[in-house]
Formats: sequence, structure tokens, C-alpha cells
Amino acid sequence: MNRLITILALFAAMFISVPSNLVAQPNDQRLAKHYFDSGEYEKALLYYQKFYNQQASDYNYKYLLKTLNALERYKESEKLIKKQKKRAPGKQSYQLDLANVLELTGEQEKANGIYAKLIKEVPLNYRSILELGEAFREKDMLTMALEVYEKGKKEVKSYPFGFKTAELHGKLGDNQAMLEDYIDVVVDYNNYVPSVQSALSRTLDFEDPKNPKTDQLRITLLKRMQSDPDELTYNEMLIWYFLQIKDFNGAMIQAKAMDRRLKNSNGEDVMQLSRVCRANREYDIAIKGYQYVIDRYPDGYHYNNARLESMTALNDKITNSKYSDEDLKLLESKFEEILSPTEMGKTSVTVPMMRNLAHLEAFYLQNRPKAISLLKEALAVPRISYKERGLCKMELGDVYVMQGRVWDASIQYLQVEKEFKEDILGHEAKFRNSKIHYYTGNFDYAQAQLDVLKASTSKLISNDAMQLSLLITDNVGLDTTLRPMMLFAQADLYIFQNRQEEALACLDSITNIYGGSHALSDEILFKKHEIAKKNRDWNESISHLSKLLDNYAEDILGDDALFEMAQICQYQLKDYDKAKQYYKTIIFDYPGSFYTAESRKQFRELGGGADSEDIKIIGINKDQIEMNDKTYDELLQEWPKDPSADLLSQKNMTIEEYRRIRKELLMQADEERYQKEETPN
Repeated sequence: MNRLITILALFAAMFISVPSNLVAQPNDQRLAKHYFDSGEYEKALLYYQKFYNQQASDYNYKYLLKTLNALERYKESEKLIKKQKKRAPGKQSYQLDLANVLELTGEQEKANGIYAKLIKEVPLNYRSILELGEAFREKDMLTMALEVYEKGKKEVKSYPFGFKTAELHGKLGDNQAMLEDYIDVVVDYNNYVPSVQSALSRTLDFEDPKNPKTDQLRITLLKRMQSDPDELTYNEMLIWYFLQIKDFNGAMIQAKAMDRRLKNSNGEDVMQLSRVCRANREYDIAIKGYQYVIDRYPDGYHYNNARLESMTALNDKITNSKYSDEDLKLLESKFEEILSPTEMGKTSVTVPMMRNLAHLEAFYLQNRPKAISLLKEALAVPRISYKERGLCKMELGDVYVMQGRVWDASIQYLQVEKEFKEDILGHEAKFRNSKIHYYTGNFDYAQAQLDVLKASTSKLISNDAMQLSLLITDNVGLDTTLRPMMLFAQADLYIFQNRQEEALACLDSITNIYGGSHALSDEILFKKHEIAKKNRDWNESISHLSKLLDNYAEDILGDDALFEMAQICQYQLKDYDKAKQYYKTIIFDYPGSFYTAESRKQFRELGGGADSEDIKIIGINKDQIEMNDKTYDELLQEWPKDPSADLLSQKNMTIEEYRRIRKELLMQADEERYQKEETPN
């Protein structure tokens, strides 16, 4: 017991003996910085002298030296530098501080002598070169920093100094030298290709391919290829360049050219690029890429996948365009040809193609019996994968819904839900089964299932479940007749079954019987858009969505309508300016929307510049703030979490504006800090 009391007493003594000036130091540091930034150097000096005496850290030394220099007390500055140098004799930055003081006192020749000696005698190891180069950079002596890094680039091959020289050439306005440096890095250090690409993405404006600085990269790479045709890195970088400016055809030409020079590639890069093209709806270029692999590597590793994916791309191309009956018949014949015994046949490899053909038959050619037969045949194929079996059952359920056999469909969905309980496929099956109960008017059971799905790991399923659950909640109540909701659910089923006229009749009957101000009015307009979309009548679709926004922009479907309009303008009408405007409205007016992240991505891909539009989007007025290459920690000091009234007045902001801008600045600085960690320093 006595021993415990002794220990507690010792701890208490330790806390009591902590100097009060150390406890208060964080507030004192902020006050000192405030005096320094305000030009009240005499007041700042009192604090920084105290801090330095307490702890001779580089931070305290740096600000004490800055304060002495600002007060023109150069003799004291020299004494401080010599004192600090004794603590770390090998640190080169202190010599630079001394040279800087000599410059301030007019002794330029002595200062130049120190600079030259430091560069000449810098130890030839990457740490010393980095330290000296960074010291020059801190003093904004970029030309000398460049000279140090160039020496490192020439003499020290263990480190990619090209990153440093490229960055400085960029700051000094020499774009060509910057590009040459970055390209040298990818040639000499191939594992740094992603880091170089990331650096170029931050430096060049790929959203404006006509920008001379951006096009200079293409010209530089082409010249390098001509002078050194055996270096494949140039092809790799050129493919990446074309992808950044969305020139998929140019990227495919380079990918094929590089593939011809590679041995045992099996068309790997061309396959990957074809998939990128397909994802970006560049179907014709994707198909050409797949065909190249098919023709060049008939016995290769990717042959089967190339044939399968080529058909998928052709299917996507036709079904996502203004197709004709002839187009659908052509697609059907292509599927049947490749599935014939003389071609690939019906095997576990071609089951995805059988499933795609079944979808075509059921949803486009209205041949549901053939679709069901194909799917049952696919399920009977030996060695079919577990996942593919689930997908075929899901497709079979959809075809049963098309036929009106909703309970047969429910059985298929329940089987998939049970077999893939913790998988997204199981969640999707549960959602589709919930819709069966919704279609048939069993709203309570449907909603109970949907409420479970709100927690799905798939954002898309979670969002769809939430939307349908809210629809039921808003329109099924104790004091509300179920008839309008029953008609609406029936119309929804008709739309799924491609019975568009009957769907329209149901929707119009709700409006005619219950009036245009019914709670379902916005949902009715959105369903009419879906019907027009299925009929490829884009102008009619836009008309319904516009009416929805005119009358119900604040309701739950406002952001859905905007996103649909943006997608139609972008991919169908090719009206990119309107698409950009719709995406921008989502970002600006619906910041919490499910579509915000995708809208921001599409907005940028369509040429939404970071210097103008993005600043407006996040609500930052460029006249109010200036980054000035501040670090994350410096921003924390300049933008404290709880601003005083004086600080808000100084920045001319409301508290809401302040918090929004602070958040964006810190996010930006944190991203830059992360990028620096990813890129060699």
C-alpha cells in the first residue's frame, strides 16, 4: 500500500513540475505566427527566442532566423546560424542560411562562393543531393536546385532524380525539358511508369487535347520512337496519352503496333484496350481490337475470350442504338453461328453467349419459348460454373416475368438468393423477387424485403431498394386507396414486359381518374420517360423528364431525371454541352445524390475544367483563397476548426462558407500530400 502511494505521489509531482510555459506553447505558437504574419516582428521575436531556448528544433530555428532577418539584425542571425550548425555540422541548409544573410548585407560574391562550393562538394549520394536541392528550393532558388538535381541525375543512378528536375523545369516554364525528364524516368526506371503518368495528369490539361503543352507530349514521344524504335516504353506511354484525350482509335493503332513487336504477347494489351473501349461505348473500335486478336492468335490464350467479348460488344452496340429489325436478326444469326457445332459449340465456355442470345430472343425478338429453351439447355451444360448457373437462373426468372409467369420467376429468384446469400448476385435476386410482390400488389411483404436490401454492399441495389421502398411508403397508407398504386405497379410490370401501350394506358388512367396533382404524378412522368427510352424516342424521353423537373425538381426523382437527361444528351444525342450542364446541376444542386460521384467524373471527362467550373462547383471563390503551395499542417494553422469572429471578418466569410472552404482546402492538401508520398521524393 505504501509503495502504491509513493508511485502516485511521484506521478503527481511529475505533472505538477511541468512548466506552465510548455503547456501553453501551442497557443503561444499560434500567437507568434500571427505576429509574424502581421509584420509585428518585435512581438514575434520575444516568442521565437523563448521557443528556441526551450527547444532548438529546426522549426523554431527557422522562424527565429526569419524574424531576425526581417528586423535586419544580421549579426544576431549569423550567431544563430553558427550556433545551430554546431548541433548538426553536416547539414548543408545552414550554409545556405549563412549565404542568404550575406546576400542581405550586400556581400553577393561571398554568397555566390558558398553556393558554388556547396554544389561542387555535395556528397554523391541521393540523401545529400535531395537535402541540398530541397534547401535551395525552400529559398526559391530554383535554378540552383535544378543544378543540384541534374548532378544527382548524372552521378547517382540509384534514384530517379528526373522527377525533381521535371518538376523544376515545369516551374521554370520549360515544358519541353519537363517532358523529356519524365520520359527519361519511364525509360530508365520502368517500375515508375504509373508515378510518371500521375505526375503528367496533374501537370497537363488532357481535357483540352488542342492545348499546345499537351500535344507536345505526343510529338515528343513520336520523335523518341523514331530515334529509338526498339524502346517499347514510348508505345506504352503513347497509348496512355491517347486514352487521356479520349482518342481510342489512336490508342488502338499504337496497341496493335506494339503487339506486333512483342513476342509471346497473345494480344494481351490489345485485349485490355478493347475492354476499355467497350466500357467507354466505343464499340466499333473494341470489335476491331478483338478481331485483331482472333485473326493473329487463333491458337492463343485469349482466342475464346476475344470471340465471346467481340459478340458482347456487337450486342451492346446494336441494343444501345436506334436498331432495326434487320440489325436484331443479324445479331441473332451471329450468335447462332458462333454457337454452332462447327464453331465454338455450346459448352461451359460459351454459356455466357447462350445467356446473351436468350436475352435477345426474349426482350428484343419476342421469342420467349426459344429463350427459355436456350437457358434450360445452358443450365444442363456440363461443368457450368457456379456463378454462371446463378446468372442463367436469374435470366430465366426475367423471361418468366416477361411471360406473366411471375410465381415461376419468384422460384428462380429464391433459388439464387439462397445459393448466393452473402453475394451481390443474391442481393439482386432478392430485389427482383421483391418486385414480384410489388407487381402483384403485396406491398407490405415487398417493403419488408426492400428494407433489408437498403443495407446491401452494392450501392446500386441499395439505392434501387430505397427508391422502391419510398415509393410504396409514400403511396400506400391507411387513409389512401390502393387502386392508384395497383395501377402504377401494373404499368411497371407492363414496361418490363415490353407491353408499352398497355403501360401507357395504365399510367394515363391514374391521371384521368385521380387528377394531375396525385402523389404519383412525378413517378408517372418518369415511367413515361422509361417507355420512350425503350422505344428509342429520345426527344419524347427528354420532354417527360423536363416536365418532371419543371414541377417536381425538389422531389425524390429530381436527380434521377437530371442524370437520365445527361446520359441521353451525352450518349444518344451527342449534345455534350447540355450533358455537361445537367451533370453540373447534379453536382451543385444535389450534392448528396447517388449520382454525384459519377456526374463529377463525367463532367470532367466532357471537359469541365478544374480552373473554372470545378472551383464553382465546390463553392470556392478563387478571390477569397490562395493555396500558395501550403502544406496540410500550414493550412490547419491558417484555417482553425473554430474560427474567431475576427478571422471570419478578415476572410469576409460566413461561418458556413468558412467551413465549406476549409474542408475543400484540407481535402485538396491531403490529396497532394498523398500524391507526394506515392511519387518518389
